[in-house]
Amino acid sequence: MASTTTWMRLEPRVRNADMNTGLQARIYDPLWLLARQWQFGEFQGEDNGSPAAARWRGEVSRLNRYYAGAMNGVVEGQRFNGDSMPLETIVERERARPNPSDLEKLRFAAEAGHQFLRMLEQQTTSKSYRDAFKAKYPFAPLRPEERSAMDADTLSFLELVMPRVPDGRKLYATLSTALRPPGATRGALPADLTIAAADVAEVTLAGMWWLQWYEALISEPADGSNAAWSPERM
Repeated sequence: MASTTTWMRLEPRVRNADMNTGLQARIYDPLWLLARQWQFGEFQGEDNGSPAAARWRGEVSRLNRYYAGAMNGVVEGQRFNGDSMPLETIVERERARPNPSDLEKLRFAAEAGHQFLRMLEQQTTSKSYRDAFKAKYPFAPLRPEERSAMDADTLSFLELVMPRVPDGRKLYATLSTALRPPGATRGALPADLTIAAADVAEVTLAGMWWLQWYEALISEPADGSNAAWSPERM
C-alpha cells in the first residue's frame, strides 16, 4: 500500500487593494494547528516552541547616591536625585570646550564663531558688524608644525572657515567677562568695539543669546576633569 504525505503551507494572499487582512495571515482553527505541532514533536525542540504567556515580577527603587572613581574600601557617595541632570551626563562628561591657548578643538571654536555671526545677523542693525568681529577676534595663523600635525580634512575645513568667522574661544573669553561682570546684573560691550549707538542694544542681545547657547550646548565638570573615567578599565 502506498502512503501519501500531505503538506500544508500558510500563505497570505491579497486579492484587493486593502492589504491588512492578507498580512494578518489568520488561521481559522489555531488549536488544530497547535495540536498537529504537538503530535509531530515540534515543541520538543529547543528553538521551536515559544511560551504563550509569561509573567515577570521586579522591584524598582530610585538611585539616590553615586560615587565616581575607583572604590577602595568604604566610600561615601554623592547625593543624586536625577531631577537636574541625567546620571550618564554626570559620570561621562569631560572638558570639551577649547581653551584660547590650545590648538585642540579648533573646529569647535570655528563653529562657535559662525553661530555668533548667525545670531548677530538676526538682529536689526543699521549696518553689518560681521567684519568688525572677525577683525577683532581673528584666528591666529597656523604654524607649519601645527599644519603638519593635522589630517587633510581638518586642515581643509580650517583653511576654509577660519578666515571667515571670529575665533569662538576669544569671543567667549571677552563677552562672558564684559556682558556678565562679577557683582553686576548686566555689563556692556567692550569699549574697543566700534558699534553705533543705535545698534548697541541689538548687538548686546545677540551676545547674550550666544553666551547662553555656548554654555548650554555642552555640560562640563566644574574643575575640567572627569573623576569617573578609569583608563585601565576603558
